[in-house]
Amino acid sequence: MFKRAFVIVLAATTSLFAAAPIQTIPATKPTDEIVATVGERVIHMSQIRDPMIEAYGLAVLMNVVTLELAKQTAEKNGLSITDADVQSEHDKLLAQLAPDADKKDYDNLVQQLLDKQRLSHQEFDMMVRTRAYLRKIAQPLLAGKITDENVKEAFATLYGETVKVRHIQCTNLQEIAEVRRHLAAGESFAQVARLLSRNKQSGEAGGELPAFSRQTPGLPQSFKDAAFDLKEGEISDPVSAESAYHLIKMEKRVAPKAVKFDDVKDIVRKELEERLMIQAQKSLLQQISEQAVAVMKIENPILKKQYEGKLKQRDAMIRDREQLRKQIEKSRPTPEPSTAPIEK
Repeated sequence: MFKRAFVIVLAATTSLFAAAPIQTIPATKPTDEIVATVGERVIHMSQIRDPMIEAYGLAVLMNVVTLELAKQTAEKNGLSITDADVQSEHDKLLAQLAPDADKKDYDNLVQQLLDKQRLSHQEFDMMVRTRAYLRKIAQPLLAGKITDENVKEAFATLYGETVKVRHIQCTNLQEIAEVRRHLAAGESFAQVARLLSRNKQSGEAGGELPAFSRQTPGLPQSFKDAAFDLKEGEISDPVSAESAYHLIKMEKRVAPKAVKFDDVKDIVRKELEERLMIQAQKSLLQQISEQAVAVMKIENPILKKQYEGKLKQRDAMIRDREQLRKQIEKSRPTPEPSTAPIEK
């Protein structure tokens, strides 16, 4: 549903970051001031600062850099944020994290989040402000991207008829025949799915999939069409979908909800717009991260060493993944059907 619009967003945002280098700030040498005394002993600022930089400095630095780059990009495009924008972003973030929570409980939710993630209030504030800038940047890019057709499709997905099915995924028709032999011998569909399905994730659940409608994205159309043609308790003929074969058993049909489109269309549209906004924010954040790697120069020796270590870890992970991919390809001279889980 969002693929075409999101591609447009990506194309439009690429140019936003082309000329937003980090501003150079003149270095100042901090004085090693006295912060406390213990009897005749003196505690200097460096004794606090250096361990804090060692423990938390890189994470805080990256938050600061990300916020500054987001701010510069917004300013380059004549955009700014207000305290109201920050508060709105704060509330939207908490609403995503805890949809059923009351606003009066938001302070407690923030504290729980900070404790769990080991973040400070200052770091959380920088994250919220960064998201507010990214939203401001994305808003003109997303204007008009949600069409009436998108809203109608989403309404059908949310309120239309749905089905609950089980499926068994196979590589070829020979495996389908083996599945049928087990079913004919009296074994339950769920048992055979656990035993023989190539889809390990749904197989462990007895082949059960979450309820879906005809408009649910992520499922092959041939799979959805075959499922909706079944009666409750009926098992399909082999269904070819995405280089695999499936047997589908209809478990239950759920009638459409008694909701009129005109009564909820504005709510559905807002939900779609917010989903697309979240995707755009993630895309912009990724571009900022890539820009930071390209232009940032760290002068502090502790932070520089930590950052170079992180980059080496990232590069090693990329190399390991590439080597693993090549090994898999080498061990599979002929392509095999995907056993990736069918998306909800």
